Amino acid sequence: MSPAARGGRSAADEPHDGATPGPAELRRRLRTLRDEPGLLAELTRIRPDAADPAVRDSVIWSLLVEPGDGVAGALVEAMGPTEALEVAFGGSHGGRDDPEGDVAGERPAAAALRDARRRWAPRLAVEPHLGALRTAARIGARLLLPRDAEWPVALADLGAHAPRALWLRGDPAALSEVGDWHVAELNLAL
Repeated sequence: MSPAARGGRSAADEPHDGATPGPAELRRRLRTLRDEPGLLAELTRIRPDAADPAVRDSVIWSLLVEPGDGVAGALVEAMGPTEALEVAFGGSHGGRDDPEGDVAGERPAAAALRDARRRWAPRLAVEPHLGALRTAARIGARLLLPRDAEWPVALADLGAHAPRALWLRGDPAALSEVGDWHVAELNLAL
């Protein structure tokens, strides 16, 4: 099918398996999300350091993946939030522009990233992120990131499965004061 027949979109924009958008579409979605002025405006209501790309991208990860997602955790731990998003959606795929790769002979890590990308792709949209940030600001939620002094050091025991962020209300010092704390007891939304 020609690009004109697809509404001007190239073959790289088309889903590879009928569900996952192609690499060009994923890059476009990531750019759109990062460049959305409303995202920065809403995030600034929650975090004064919102203009820092690492903070912005940490928030994107926290809204993009399920708690305990080991693939996301391993990427972010190895590369930081910004480069990890580039690898996951921006086109940095070991020198290839095709994030799906050669499925027949792929290594387990490549298969895990491909499967994770399929889970994450539907959430790479502006409105759900804006809605979550608006709600958080409205209810007075605070966002803790692993780089914050109040971050509970015990979460490091979870390794790649540690949360990317903690959304909370109240005193974050309570996280450190409780010995063997449980997230549900503190009403934290991970």
